[in-house]
Amino acid sequence: MAEGVHKEHGRIEKVEMRMLPDTSFIYERLGTESFYGTVARVGIMDKTTEMQKEGEWTKTRSCSIIITDVEDMTVETMYKIKTVHWNIEMQHWLLDIQLGEDRKTARRNDAVTNGSILRRFCMMMKKKDAELSEKPMKRFLMSNEHDVRRIERLLFGNLAHSE
Repeated sequence: MAEGVHKEHGRIEKVEMRMLPDTSFIYERLGTESFYGTVARVGIMDKTTEMQKEGEWTKTRSCSIIITDVEDMTVETMYKIKTVHWNIEMQHWLLDIQLGEDRKTARRNDAVTNGSILRRFCMMMKKKDAELSEKPMKRFLMSNEHDVRRIERLLFGNLAHSE
């Protein structure tokens, strides 16, 4: 079993991952040697999420089943793969919802690529901002919109003060 607790974006997620290392019973029960190629490992991920909604803490629980054909998969590796996947999904959510990436209509020359790079750059800078890293992206952008000195400190740290 592998487990972890993640505290991000105003919520607490507790994840427990268990894995069946021997799946031969599946083939025996079906009376076959193989099922869609190979079912090497079956994982079960239980996730409990607590978040504050309208001043009240709510708790939700979900269960996912993961099937892989990788013979030497460990429960720890399976856990890391699933948590990294959700981090990527969270970044896409931030890009789509808070930065409106899907609504961008610029199509000339390199506008799509440049806009994408700038939005990801903003995400990276927000993570480095000790004061606003836990705040919503909109708050981060508003705080830096007219404060050139603040942007210099984020970009160059103490170098901006030494000149």
